[in-house]
Amino acid sequence: MYKYEMHLHTADVSPCAQATPEQVVNAYCEKGYTGVNVTNHWSREVLHYMNVEGFNLQERADFFMNGYLKMKEAAEGKLSVFCGVEVQIDQPAYCEFLIYNIDRDFILDLGMSFYKLTQEELTRIAHDHGCLIYQSHPFRDGLTILPTDIFRHVDEAMSRDKVDGIEAINYSHGDHYTDDMALNWAKEHDLRTITGSDYHGEWNNPWGGIYTEKPINSQSELIDVLNNKQYALSLPDGPVAGVSEMHPKYRFTSIKR
Repeated sequence: MYKYEMHLHTADVSPCAQATPEQVVNAYCEKGYTGVNVTNHWSREVLHYMNVEGFNLQERADFFMNGYLKMKEAAEGKLSVFCGVEVQIDQPAYCEFLIYNIDRDFILDLGMSFYKLTQEELTRIAHDHGCLIYQSHPFRDGLTILPTDIFRHVDEAMSRDKVDGIEAINYSHGDHYTDDMALNWAKEHDLRTITGSDYHGEWNNPWGGIYTEKPINSQSELIDVLNNKQYALSLPDGPVAGVSEMHPKYRFTSIKR
């Protein structure tokens, strides 16, 4: 099987990260990953702490995409690298969304005040660009838990207005309780799920992501895999959910993460 990370940050863009592209490549190659989705933050904090508030829109897009391009260069011949983003918006209060299959035009279309977009506006922009959008760590303390009717169900076709799923396990915080809540919530409401490491640096472990039976060779193939449920969730002791099964049949084990 092939394993792909769905949530990681690099220090080139995300102010909370300390991992360089070279460090990310080494960590993920050591853990046997086939590829990664670079999902650097795009938020008010990025603009402020990375000193890009005074940049125009073109310069901001170049700054963001440079993080992906550096990762791609560092990983050449070792890992497949795909471009995503984690966008934080103001309303609903403190919500973050992982978006896959992005490019420079997507960042441009989000605009200068992207953090003022509503969830509905962000979702529509993502889908208009052929992207998929998932709520990050929905039960993390302080985040807004969104109503289930804004999400599409496991067997539901894509809708321009519906968020595609949730990150059911986020390995960065070590909080089994909130992860278990997210898994149960997803199962109860028949929601699509992914898992992610939320990797920021050497204090994190690369554990999250998805397993596939075939390698993913492009961002469009990644979207097909996610849409058609052709993957297994990366869980604490391996891919216990078979490929095309969306939910595990048990919860966390005693294995220390």
